[in-house]
Amino acid sequence: VRRNKRKLADLGPGDFFGEMALLLRQKASASVTTTSDSEILVMRSRDFGRLLDDVPALSRKLAVGLAERLLEADRKLTV
Repeated sequence: VRRNKRKLADLGPGDFFGEMALLLRQKASASVTTTSDSEILVMRSRDFGRLLDDVPALSRKLAVGLAERLLEADRKLTV
């Protein structure tokens, strides 16, 4: 994951990205480049919202992932 040519994170199997842009209906704030064969699901914001409504467990997983990213960003700021 990169923003302005700066590496922000490495992702692995089962990780997700782009959820903030979908939730906020905004352009993505970073880009992701794969380093190996990958399967990527591309969704529109409207379809993502419906999916979250239909699958509450996915909403919880998304919330946990966002909280973990926020804590990691906070740790980087306080070091």
